[in-house]
Amino acid sequence: MINLPQVLLAFLALVLSGATNASLGQEAEHEAAAAHEEGVGEHESHANFALLFLGASTHLEPRSTGGTIGLGYQRRLNRLWSIGLMGEYSGSRIERDFIFLLPIVASPWHGLRLTIGPGIEFKNLDVPAGEAGSHETARLGGVYSLGLGSEAGSVETEEESETEVLARFGAGWEFEVGRSFVLTPALFADLAGSKWTLVYGLEFGYGF
Repeated sequence: MINLPQVLLAFLALVLSGATNASLGQEAEHEAAAAHEEGVGEHESHANFALLFLGASTHLEPRSTGGTIGLGYQRRLNRLWSIGLMGEYSGSRIERDFIFLLPIVASPWHGLRLTIGPGIEFKNLDVPAGEAGSHETARLGGVYSLGLGSEAGSVETEEESETEVLARFGAGWEFEVGRSFVLTPALFADLAGSKWTLVYGLEFGYGF
């Protein structure tokens, strides 16, 4: 003879078990969908990135364009914000030698990277002899004679080391390469004093 209370209890246990499993499955699906929508990839499990920048810097004149190489570190605070340190060296054809930056990076949408941050620009200027130190920017080093007086028509010049505060603005698009590497084509504009410098190239990142 069928025991009705036992049948009802068994049916209730089956319903509760199914509802629990369905709820857990829906939560897992929602988490996976949210992670996919936010663009969470394998590399975002890394909070630290070592950076190598290869590109060029220019004052928008062919005669003042030089190769640029940079090394840096980036710390990802969360999905949206990152902070870092960056040092760049430019070739002798451009009026800057070395810059040190503290970039702040926003990642508002997929691979888009927006950069803003302060920095310091170090440069050496060739000025006519006797005029070194007359610029308004702060001097860092001494003055060195570069003139060749033995050559006819030569003009004696001196090399003056100076530094200026700069602001960097830029944008790039980050691509994932494998599980630990990222590649970011980037374009930056640096403002030091009243002079703009355009910096462009590829940034290679390794997550760890």
